[in-house]
Amino acid sequence: MQPIRVYSPSLDLLQETDNYQSLQFERSHFGVGEFEIHINMHLHGADAFEKGNFIVLDKQAHKAGVIMTKEVALDVSGKATENFKLTGYTLDGLMSRRITVPPVHTSHDRRQGNAELVMKHYVQNNFIDPVDPSRRLPMLEIAPVLNRGSNIKWESRYKNVAEELENIGQISNLGWTVYADIPRKKFIFDVVEGKDLTQENTDGNHPVFFSPDFSTIESQNFVNSDQELRNVGYVGGQGEGVDRKIIELGKTSGIDRIEEFIDARDVGTDEEDEETGETTELTPEEIEEQLIERGINKMWEMQTLLSFEAEILTPITRKSYERDGDNVREKTTQVTPFEYEVDFDLGDRVDVFNRSWGVTMKAPIVATREIHELGGFRLEATFGENIPTLLTKIQQKFDELSGIETQELPSKIEIQAKDYTDSMGNTTKLYSDHLDEIIRDNLNLDRELPEDVYMNSDGITGQANPEKYARLNHEGLVIQGGAIKIIRPDGAVWMENGMVNQDYAISGFEPHMTDLVDRVSGGFKQTAIQLFQSDVYYESMEAHYIDGRDSNYNDIRDSSLRYTWRFQRYEFIHSSRYIVFGYRVANNSMVGEHRVCAYSGTDFMGEVVCDRYSGYSPLILDLGRPTYDLKVIDIRMGWNLSWMDLYQKLRFRFNRIYQTDVL
Repeated sequence: MQPIRVYSPSLDLLQETDNYQSLQFERSHFGVGEFEIHINMHLHGADAFEKGNFIVLDKQAHKAGVIMTKEVALDVSGKATENFKLTGYTLDGLMSRRITVPPVHTSHDRRQGNAELVMKHYVQNNFIDPVDPSRRLPMLEIAPVLNRGSNIKWESRYKNVAEELENIGQISNLGWTVYADIPRKKFIFDVVEGKDLTQENTDGNHPVFFSPDFSTIESQNFVNSDQELRNVGYVGGQGEGVDRKIIELGKTSGIDRIEEFIDARDVGTDEEDEETGETTELTPEEIEEQLIERGINKMWEMQTLLSFEAEILTPITRKSYERDGDNVREKTTQVTPFEYEVDFDLGDRVDVFNRSWGVTMKAPIVATREIHELGGFRLEATFGENIPTLLTKIQQKFDELSGIETQELPSKIEIQAKDYTDSMGNTTKLYSDHLDEIIRDNLNLDRELPEDVYMNSDGITGQANPEKYARLNHEGLVIQGGAIKIIRPDGAVWMENGMVNQDYAISGFEPHMTDLVDRVSGGFKQTAIQLFQSDVYYESMEAHYIDGRDSNYNDIRDSSLRYTWRFQRYEFIHSSRYIVFGYRVANNSMVGEHRVCAYSGTDFMGEVVCDRYSGYSPLILDLGRPTYDLKVIDIRMGWNLSWMDLYQKLRFRFNRIYQTDVL
């Protein structure tokens, strides 16, 4: 197993171990990698694996990460094990801890030049030398600029730095990384330019290829998808209605034409000087150039997805022996031709093919996953593009809704409305008179908004009454006062007025946490309850054994808790308004009058009083507004001495115990 070193946040060595169950370490060429470690919690040094500490794999500075989560691992049945499960991201994830704050004199942070220069500019401005000194990351340094990558022009405003680096890197085919300089106790940011290892490379590199036909890969998966493809884009700039500037990109026609609208209303008509903040008016040609550049960058995200995932066979050597006269020579043969991080590495462009599938690709290695387990080492790789997960797609859509330009749109509309000019050139018309018209223009709506739907700086709001509304804004979707209804495909109403028509089952302690009868002489004890099998009811011992009327037994009822004894304890997360204990009494002459109470500690919560004729008598408790905190409730049973004859008992069952919002 590969050793793991654990360092404190100041990069002081805390522990080194190779005694763990498993390690998965993923590196990403364009984005942020992740890792997962399983280690026995009782092993020496396991306590060093704490949240916020750093790990480094076998002194390899480029394979380091931050522990973000520590939890107790579960087995396949969902039960807790004796292993810690530790997850986190690679040091690249440090770049996700800042956003691109523009200079005070400009709306955006703009930079033009080779891709490496632009990427390091955003790291410099937001980690190394930000205006606000509290935003600095003192341990971070930037490697010297070598002017790699194509020339680009980029602008950013309150975007996540890691996501911006990923976007720039994908467009310019440059990776990036943060690695640890342990002796100097520093983190170093640098860009990574992969090598061309294809058959036709002109750099003199030894070609590397992956194919099951040559025993270089094993399990594999290929995706060639047009699901997200858009090949014609209409880029919308500033302006309203027919006056809005629209640029068309792409010339595909017929059935192969797939169109998309790209909102670029934030591309202005003025350009700010990066140093002084002074604005100069852009020419129509310059505005069009910016719209085209925005459109190209956005269309790049909507290309055909080509992805090839495979398990790479790591080098295998076999020994054989040859006789040379009277001597026997040992001969070592390498079965698989290419060695990871020697012949190829993350970011390198290689040939991938599968003859039986008819697949041939020249693609970069965009992600690698090292799997270290007791059974050995495995290496998985993704060539071409990472397949987007559902979570990734949701995040992309959320980003479109919550981007800073979209958040600022309502305020722009208000300003625009206040300055609204009528057809005669007057500005005397009121803001409220034209807000609806301006909103419709900005949102490209072709009809009037309903009276109960409006938009202002708070967001887009649909309102039933002042206390009941749904609002979409930069925080996401806000539902107030139950303004939501969800109807299933079969027509059944799953949610009405924000309340879900379902309940949550509650289970008690196992084994039962039931009070024991108490002999005066001591010795063996037993629970006051047993399961009566003939009709599946619980049955208590006779009353005189429990309430002390038998001289050989002590009274186990608690006089401070309404003369009751505990039947069972329940723990649950408070996730609904009510909890229902579906108590049912058996109709039997041996059953006497009794009470069933609920307590939280010593706090009385409610009771029902029953006799043999009570039948189903649910104990319903109003828990108040859900807090989603852990609650503990004891169900206790008891009686006054005058209620029960000496030889009477309790016989009962709980049909169901559940939480619900609807009674």
